[in-house]
Amino acid sequence: MDTFDFNTGMHVGYDPKADRREERAPMPTPRSGHGGAVWRDKFFCMGGEGTRRVFGQTEAYDPRSDAWEAYATMLTPRHGMGAAMIADSIHVARGGPMNGGAFQSSVHEVLVA
Repeated sequence: MDTFDFNTGMHVGYDPKADRREERAPMPTPRSGHGGAVWRDKFFCMGGEGTRRVFGQTEAYDPRSDAWEAYATMLTPRHGMGAAMIADSIHVARGGPMNGGAFQSSVHEVLVA
């Protein structure tokens, strides 16, 4: 059975110097199928899906402060998209605007903070 009832905001970091993992600040929006990219030393997560819902949220994790912050929402909420850094911007392409993978959009957005 496919379900999103178990999406979690759990966030674990790895310290290679100590060779150990430890829990970090939880992701504010528990989701799956989100895009991700590193921009200006922060880990950005955008979109994704949950129970009967597709997300447009964009949130960034700052490992120095172990804190998340909200950024502008994507204009087209979707999941399963590609995210890549080009120049000094995060490009988010395609993705499904509804739960599941039956339909993919051709939307391409550029996210800048």
